Amino acid sequence: MLVPLAAFLYVYLGIVFGIVVFSIISAAQALRFGLRSFAATLMSITYLVVIVVLLIVTWSAVRGVDWSASFTIDLPGIAMSATV
Repeated sequence: MLVPLAAFLYVYLGIVFGIVVFSIISAAQALRFGLRSFAATLMSITYLVVIVVLLIVTWSAVRGVDWSASFTIDLPGIAMSATV
């Protein structure tokens, strides 16, 4: 079975989209209810720093990848042909 590398990019973009949605919800809650303690502020800052570091690391790792390439998955126990 031939799988394009771009499939992994789409999965990654879905994960990034989920992180963005949760970050927006978190920011809205922080603005509405405030950060009442030092621990809450520290955790929010830590969350943002970790997300930014992860995005920078993954961007540097995947920017040189040829996303039009494909690879083959060989599943010897599963017949991939359809019989009618």
